[in-house]
Amino acid sequence: MSTLSWNCHGLGTPWALQFLKESILQKIPDFVFLSEILCKRDRVEKIKSLIGFDGAFTVDTQGHRGGITFLWRNQCEVELFSYSTNHIDVLIETKGWNKYRLTGLYGEPDRMKMKDTWELIRKLHSQMSVPWVILGDMNNITRQEEKRGGRPYGRLSLYLGERARFREVDGDQT
Repeated sequence: MSTLSWNCHGLGTPWALQFLKESILQKIPDFVFLSEILCKRDRVEKIKSLIGFDGAFTVDTQGHRGGITFLWRNQCEVELFSYSTNHIDVLIETKGWNKYRLTGLYGEPDRMKMKDTWELIRKLHSQMSVPWVILGDMNNITRQEEKRGGRPYGRLSLYLGERARFREVDGDQT
């Protein structure tokens, strides 16, 4: 199984659509998770057909922000488990593979709410015990070395991210 995840910062531009088509031709993924699509479900439906995918589930944008979508090819049986403005969680069954869970995640972009992303992951983890893959844009790091480009994270953001990570490892749910 091959999966592609991309924070596309909008599917409305010809450049973004061309990049997506080229990436799909090169990688030939069975699943695609896109975050910050900045468009509505009807636009995703048109793109889905254009890039050769059979299924799609979209969580529309909130005003002029966000939006996520998960696309798949029909050789897989995909069952929607849960979704929110920040995630799409599915169960996947394919010939020759055990059933597994795939979660496309778009982490809370507001650094003051970054703990909400960690809380969502903890909540999702408690709901099912099959093999699990999380992909997407966490919008969060626990160490500066994890980041390439852009402005560095502030110390408070790193501290909050690291605290959340250690709480998960230690099993502390506070």
